[in-house]
Amino acid sequence: MTLSDSRAEVSPEIKSLLSTDRFTELTEPEPGILSTIGEAEAPHNRRFEAFYGRLYSLVIQTPTLRRAAFSLWGSADPLYELETFVGDAVRAARSLDPTPILVDLPSGAATLHPFLVRERFDGTVVEVDLAISMLRRAVAFHRSSTPDLKAIFLHSNALDLPLRDEVADVVVSINGLHVVLDHARFLAEAARITKPGGMLWLITPVDAPSVRSRAILHAATALGITPTTPPTLDDLRRLLEEAGLTEVRSYGGTSITGLASERVAAD
Repeated sequence: MTLSDSRAEVSPEIKSLLSTDRFTELTEPEPGILSTIGEAEAPHNRRFEAFYGRLYSLVIQTPTLRRAAFSLWGSADPLYELETFVGDAVRAARSLDPTPILVDLPSGAATLHPFLVRERFDGTVVEVDLAISMLRRAVAFHRSSTPDLKAIFLHSNALDLPLRDEVADVVVSINGLHVVLDHARFLAEAARITKPGGMLWLITPVDAPSVRSRAILHAATALGITPTTPPTLDDLRRLLEEAGLTEVRSYGGTSITGLASERVAAD
């Protein structure tokens, strides 16, 4: 079902978020999910989507499990204090707009929703993921657990987002950078959709000297979860700067790091 067949079903709010030149690509493959790519075109990692994806959501959303699991990496400070990290992102979003746009990139199965509800987030969260199976879970979780949170679910490639320039007050990316092949393009897209003065809140594994960290990344590569080695922390900071993002806060972590970076206004 194309957009031209279902314009009445697409709200003005959704239209305001999307690039007009991408409207013709938009479909609604399932209720509650908008897509700019066919499912056959999207790469699949069945092992990740069937098992690891389910386990990951449980771990991230449960503080004791999260601390236990990610302590195996060696140093994952921002994940230990994820509630603080998300709270800071929400407050930054509110400082720009009382009803802000927050893009969760990639969203997985609505992993971020309980944190946003806890922070009484009053804006719109745009959940973007390349795996439609993850978005199915996200929609189901949203309807059963966080129905009052305003959410849009978008099946799309993080390296080629159909969102308008400067549409997001904040972009939050938790453990997403390492699952894409082109780190520079991912950060450039995140910067493009962020308003000047808005911020990218990023948590990601980095290529660190920790033996445990490198062993986990090697296993993730063998499983097809991580397509390429993530950048070192120094390289990550360079890529952020090249994307037009200025670091304003570090949340620590040498194996899994957290950085908040502001979108620099164009000259």
